[in-house]
Amino acid sequence: MNRIKSEENPEPEIQKKNKHNRFSEILRIPIGLLTGRTFKDLDSNKLIKITVYISLLVVLLISNTYYGQKNAREIGSLTKELKKLKFEHIATKAELTNITKQSSISKSLKQRGIKESTVPPQKIIINK
Repeated sequence: MNRIKSEENPEPEIQKKNKHNRFSEILRIPIGLLTGRTFKDLDSNKLIKITVYISLLVVLLISNTYYGQKNAREIGSLTKELKKLKFEHIATKAELTNITKQSSISKSLKQRGIKESTVPPQKIIINK
């Protein structure tokens, strides 16, 4: 019985230590970066690789930001152009509707000397 109790007690202590170790390992990296201990412990090849990797990430971040801003500006200009074209389409459509009305056609033909017929059209029947 003593054996079982003694085995049960160390497990929670081990779990507590493991939790503490995990937490300290997670914090070890940022603290080491801030204090410079990580760079001191690394050899020059690893340090160069890390520096190149971080530099590459920074360049990608900057280029992605510029690309996004360029696209946003382009979307804005295309939206303005689309609004102008919609207005032009509506104005042209209204003008065409006014031009093709029978009254406006008869006015333009009167200026040329052509009068509107008052006699209704007749059906032409051909007998064979």
